[in-house]
Amino acid sequence: MWGLSWGLHYYASLQGNKVMTLERAGRYYGDGVLLGNDGYGFVDLEPVEQAKQLGWSVACPVVLRLIDQRGAKEMANRYGEVLMWSGVVAEMLERGGLGDIKAELVNTVSRNDGELMGKHDENWPPTELESMMFGPASPEGYAIPRLVTSFIGDHVYPKDLEAVGEKSNRAMYAIGCIEEAIAECDASRDLESDSRDEMHRGYEYQLTEFTVVLTELLSDFAGEHYGVEVGEFFHQLIGTGKLSEDNCRARYRNIVNVMHDVAPRLHKKYVELSPEQVSKHRVAMIEVDF
Repeated sequence: MWGLSWGLHYYASLQGNKVMTLERAGRYYGDGVLLGNDGYGFVDLEPVEQAKQLGWSVACPVVLRLIDQRGAKEMANRYGEVLMWSGVVAEMLERGGLGDIKAELVNTVSRNDGELMGKHDENWPPTELESMMFGPASPEGYAIPRLVTSFIGDHVYPKDLEAVGEKSNRAMYAIGCIEEAIAECDASRDLESDSRDEMHRGYEYQLTEFTVVLTELLSDFAGEHYGVEVGEFFHQLIGTGKLSEDNCRARYRNIVNVMHDVAPRLHKKYVELSPEQVSKHRVAMIEVDF
């Protein structure tokens, strides 16, 4: 249901502009839809077509390149996983009373002046990508589901019941972290009761606050209990790959500023990354990359 409601809201927001290049195979670029118009018939499509359709819904500008590099089945699974978790978070934000943050997550974002579209497959993304970014491919929208999947870990062999159980436990912990991030963001709106007395309010985007709080919670828990390197979370939050695709320097700077203001533990980890960690995890560094 989440995919349908997200897609209808997104479609309605575009009708006034009569944007037609965004439609392909019954999907709109970045609409967050999982199955699409084919319904459950989608599962009978060839993996390459599944990957292309899901990549369109996730607003990936390099779908064809990734299919060639990693294989169609792998990318179909990956895009599906990303879309699923994007939808889970969007619905949890709505239920948690943060519908404005959900709207920011799923809607389009105008590019800043001078931040042109970067790396992309020729003739793949719509021309509108030159002037805007789309919900699941804004820096925060891109990061959120990938932060969760980094926390949960790689796919496991279905008959390995112990590994399946461990992954299920991680998914439940991730949901708990999402709930806690929602609660923190909700509480922070009451400035008189906010315990973060050194927090500054000079930043923009409520979605960014949610994203960095979630990153801090996931990275703290994963580092302590699962041994996941913190660089992996920074790779998803402000990675050089995403930067090369969207030149989203202003929003990356904003993410670091918000990190400083509302997630001090995370900010400390960021500024203390070693050159080896930065290189290994391809983390974009402020005043260097953006």
